[in-house]
Amino acid sequence: MTSEGIEDLEDFPESMVIVGAGVIGCEYATIFSGFGRTKLHLIDKGDRILPFEDEDVVKIVERNMENKGVLIHRNSKLINMKIVNGRVEYELEYTDGSKGTFNVEKALISVGRVANTENLWGDKVGIEMTKRV
Repeated sequence: MTSEGIEDLEDFPESMVIVGAGVIGCEYATIFSGFGRTKLHLIDKGDRILPFEDEDVVKIVERNMENKGVLIHRNSKLINMKIVNGRVEYELEYTDGSKGTFNVEKALISVGRVANTENLWGDKVGIEMTKRV
């Protein structure tokens, strides 16, 4: 699923992996863990979630998530994901070289989104796009 299709769920899955620990991934991890009906796994390639946010704030968010049972896979890279017997099986490789295989009911992909701003406005608008904006 993506953030556009997740609202079509008719019930809470018993478990779910979220690929990407940016704003959207963390938002859904917080929502689902708050209801307490879904065991959440959150995959993050770095050593902390929300890489563009203040470190002090991130520590509080991480602690709150982990207190609600969210398993945060830090320093991990998704190397395989497939459907096995109607469930999602995924394999991670960690920066220390270790690997782990996990099995959940659903997967939410929340990485790789890029704003579609090409041809949004003409030259007369006077807005200049840069790499940051």
